[in-house]
Amino acid sequence: MLLQKKHEIINKGVILIPTYNESENIEKLIRKIKAIIPQIAIFVIDDSSPDGTAMIVRNLENEFADVKLIFRKEKKGLGAAYINGMTVALKNNFDYIIMMDSDFSHNPSYVPIMLNSMKKFDVVIGSRYIKGGCIKNWPMHRKIMSFIANFMIRILVDSKIRDSTSGFRCIKSEILKKIDYSTIHSQGYSFLYEMLWRIERQKFKILEIPITFVDRKFGQTKISQTEIFKAANTLIKLIFK
Repeated sequence: MLLQKKHEIINKGVILIPTYNESENIEKLIRKIKAIIPQIAIFVIDDSSPDGTAMIVRNLENEFADVKLIFRKEKKGLGAAYINGMTVALKNNFDYIIMMDSDFSHNPSYVPIMLNSMKKFDVVIGSRYIKGGCIKNWPMHRKIMSFIANFMIRILVDSKIRDSTSGFRCIKSEILKKIDYSTIHSQGYSFLYEMLWRIERQKFKILEIPITFVDRKFGQTKISQTEIFKAANTLIKLIFK
């Protein structure tokens, strides 16, 4: 899975995209990313999607030298997928790790802004809950749940971040090493805010930039009642750490 030396000239940033049944989105997303930032690498971490997502990415590997599939034989969850992708990215000596959803809810046009901001910050988060940020096409109950979840995180673990559950973020590789990312056992959205909890505790510089979050047009959401329960359980654990 290591990139060859002839591609090291573009070996600065990599986008990690976990997937499960995203055949309707993944090729369009990769092509859009490449149209905006041709020099960025893309790692797709697929949990054996039965809809053929992995095969689509394998075909794109033949077209783009820095598009790579990380195929996992079973579905182990978002957190494990990111840890897997981060480990491969660090072995390839990338300076910046960008985390992004696979369903077009995160617009790739924000990635250059994130990378440019890394000159002064350690972590950049695409935020729905700062001035200029917004959510489109979500039903009201999901907006309320998300807002309350982020409010509770700020209050209960004394976080300054407005959107701790945002899955759209850019992180310096050295920061991942310092927070011991591979020992984060939380899954789903719990993984996202536990990671930021560790980053905040070590006083790294964090910037939130406003984004417009757009709900997926194709495929099914991965949010479930089980994910919500896991998120609440992780928050309780962090309160007592």
